[in-house]
Amino acid sequence: MIGQRGVPASYGGVEKHVEEVSRRLCQRGHEVRIFGRSGYCATSAPWPGAQLTPLRNWGGLPGWSTAAHCVEASLACLADPPDLIHFHATGPASCAWLARLGSIPSVVTFHGRDWMRRRWGAVARTALRASEALAVTGARRVIAVSEPLAGSLEKRWKVPVHCVPNGVELGPPPPPSRQDGPPTLLFVGRLVEEKGVHHLIRAFRSLDASARLWIAGPGDGRDHYAKRMRDLAAGDRRIQFLGTLDPEERDRRLAECTLFVLPSELEGMSLAMIEAMAAGRAILASDIAENRWLLGTDGTGTAAGFLFRSGDEEDLARQLQEILEHRVILRAAGWAARDRACKLLDWDRSVDSLEEIYSGVLEDGT
Repeated sequence: MIGQRGVPASYGGVEKHVEEVSRRLCQRGHEVRIFGRSGYCATSAPWPGAQLTPLRNWGGLPGWSTAAHCVEASLACLADPPDLIHFHATGPASCAWLARLGSIPSVVTFHGRDWMRRRWGAVARTALRASEALAVTGARRVIAVSEPLAGSLEKRWKVPVHCVPNGVELGPPPPPSRQDGPPTLLFVGRLVEEKGVHHLIRAFRSLDASARLWIAGPGDGRDHYAKRMRDLAAGDRRIQFLGTLDPEERDRRLAECTLFVLPSELEGMSLAMIEAMAAGRAILASDIAENRWLLGTDGTGTAAGFLFRSGDEEDLARQLQEILEHRVILRAAGWAARDRACKLLDWDRSVDSLEEIYSGVLEDGT
């Protein structure tokens, strides 16, 4: 596995995906080597069958540390060839051509349209577009974590793309959200501009309500967006920043919140939202294609949430006001969200699909 910062997952969706998939592959008898970066890895392999290889953290190469790490990891594979390399995310996946030159079969998983992230300048965007081209031409199989993402890649590159969605661990049925007391809105995710937290804060501050807003998640260390969000929320005691939540605290906050809100302008497939769905929370999300697909509002199933026009703060505020004034609808929406999570999202089914893809690559050698 190449492309993740490390395990156990403590940063983002790619790390969580790799952790869940790798553990299950090991349980099924596969040997998995996970490359990571110093500072993001456990001190030893986290479960039997896994080999954790922490490499240097190229912090001295701002903007290029991921590329340097993935080239180093790929060269290590050329020196000690595995049966197959699985690259994750757009930038790392460009190293699929190194694997091909070394006659090592590889697959790539796209977790989002990375070149569209706002923090990238023109040079980085161009590099990521080139990485996407190298990935789809260098890998033996191409995978995406959602149907809309798979469709966009197929249309752009004219290659077949397999959809292997993220999964979720389903605990016992959660209690319904409380209908009494002040309502609580929850956002969970990295504090980066494409997550749209600025839209949420401004929309929330326009409400004349006793509601609370919890904002959970880390910044990414690249800019001052997290500080800007705290400045934007300054003076409103209803807004609380929670920082990074451990799994136990995340589950507690999900159980206590009234509504989970995801105002992202860009997603591949939000792990935070599927965890909220599994917890039986009602969802209000931006109407980007990936959210519509995940919630079933694109016609693929019973709708499991509410949508607002992406980037439209007036529409977000209007929807929040209407939902909070009619909280009785949240209970049914929460159960619909959990039901869709049960039917659509399962890590074991995802690993079944990956095993089938791996076997096809190794059998046909093309």
